[in-house]
Amino acid sequence: HALPVSREIWQRFNSETPSPEPTNPCPLDCFKQGVRYAPSCQLLQQAQRRERPNFTHLFAVQNPNNNLPFTDIEVPAIRQNFPPENQDILIQNNALKSVINDSRLRIAHCAHFSCHGYFNFQQPLLSALLLADSELPPPAPAESNPNRYQPLKNGNILDLDKCLTLADIFALDFRECRLVVLSACETGISDFSSISDEYISLPSGFLVAGSSSVVPTLWAVNDLSTSLLMIKFYQNLKAGLSVALALNKAQLWLRDVTVEKLQQWTSKLSIRPDRIIIGLHFVQLVSRNQISMPEINQKNINAFIHLIKNHKPLFLIDNRHEDLNQAKDTFRETEDDLADDIIEWCAKYTDIQQALRQTRKELYPAATKSTE
Repeated sequence: HALPVSREIWQRFNSETPSPEPTNPCPLDCFKQGVRYAPSCQLLQQAQRRERPNFTHLFAVQNPNNNLPFTDIEVPAIRQNFPPENQDILIQNNALKSVINDSRLRIAHCAHFSCHGYFNFQQPLLSALLLADSELPPPAPAESNPNRYQPLKNGNILDLDKCLTLADIFALDFRECRLVVLSACETGISDFSSISDEYISLPSGFLVAGSSSVVPTLWAVNDLSTSLLMIKFYQNLKAGLSVALALNKAQLWLRDVTVEKLQQWTSKLSIRPDRIIIGLHFVQLVSRNQISMPEINQKNINAFIHLIKNHKPLFLIDNRHEDLNQAKDTFRETEDDLADDIIEWCAKYTDIQQALRQTRKELYPAATKSTE
């Protein structure tokens, strides 16, 4: 989607579009109605014959591993497009495999999975969506089934018995489902080594299970940008656009939106202030959380993120959230200075400063150096 195309190719697809053309056009700019594809002609025919006029009942899985903070903004915003009485949301530790059954799924018009994804190139049927309690620290427990525990890139162990595997998905009942959204990494990858006449992938599993369309991802995705894209995508669906066109418009919007326009858009989202607070400050912090920093700074940043997530009332009094929103724009870009900026802001409020100190002690009880 991001590969550039020449000006001539763009003009071929946009002969009736007035100039100027995009600065760096890509396939998104050429296929204005979006792009859809199917694992096989047989599944395409089946999906096209399915009539799914209703789109009022939402089933969603929200942040089951409790390490995707922006999904806690994404799903609350998305669910507002559905009647409150028609929402079935499994949040964090409640998103267990044992409670995901056909009695819940067969009445869903939309199934939204906001979680981690896993694709197994050697054994595609072991590919999975990660649910609560599915990730374990090493070593793997003793188990007679050699396929149950799989290594993850982060060094942990994945317990497939607590995941929704592709083999599980094939057997599910999505008889009323118009759309499955896999808001997770690499959920659109297929087994390219197979010589069969059909792609084997998580989306193909949901199509076999009865859904008429699936929106997956082809690569590892950023938690923040994915949440913004998904919220906009559902807004486009509510406006009456097709799935492919709604996704195309959301992608173009996210690519081209300015900071000012993004701030205006987020201010209109009907989600609670504490959710917005988390989003505003993770915008500034989440990317840095993946960068190697001096240990002392990393501890302060982790403690601050934990504080925002778990002690929201501290930021909801005396207009502190507005103050912090303004302060984040002045946070310095270098990793070494970011923790100092956080501590300086927290020092303005005695209770927040004390809470930060206590949170740091709880997270790092063995620390011996002062971090202030």
